[in-house]
Amino acid sequence: MRPHAVEATCAIVDREMELVKKRLSMHMDEVKPQFIDTWSLESTTGQAAKDLAPVLLRVLDHAAESGRAQARNKKKNPEQVCGQYITIQPSRLQ
Repeated sequence: MRPHAVEATCAIVDREMELVKKRLSMHMDEVKPQFIDTWSLESTTGQAAKDLAPVLLRVLDHAAESGRAQARNKKKNPEQVCGQYITIQPSRLQ
């Protein structure tokens, strides 16, 4: 059962990353001063990850923080790091 679950999860993550890659792709002529002024990591990449890669975010979140740490840490949250990791990956898929 385990190899099938791993393969199924990998297939889902592959599809999610393709969607994220499409959302984050842009041409140089699309980068205008207004875009640069309003750009933020969370609004651009974080939202794409939340919208399009929920399974991958869940896997990364689980890997980034143990159950014990999750119970103890009330202020720390690995979500931002996980979102940043996702944004690094689309360039590797091209």
